[in-house]
Amino acid sequence: MHLRLVHAGRGGAAPEPAKKGEVAMPPHQIKAIPEPVEIDPSRTALIVIAMQNAFGSEGGMFDKAGIDITGIQQAVPPTATAIEAARGSRT
Repeated sequence: MHLRLVHAGRGGAAPEPAKKGEVAMPPHQIKAIPEPVEIDPSRTALIVIAMQNAFGSEGGMFDKAGIDITGIQQAVPPTATAIEAARGSRT
């Protein structure tokens, strides 16, 4: 399955339908204060900063210091999935 980010267009037009094997991603609303935030995936960048082995790998700095790295390691697979989806959405 491929994800495809589509822009709904101005004036609230419906997003174009996904092609066979693709999933169109509609805008998402995030609850926030003072008001909700709408994220349009077709106009949004994914930025991943400092996913370094020294912090989250066995034998790395945190592991050697005795710091539990399971939380860091659990963040890697979903981050990798998001990166691949974003790469596949480039036009």
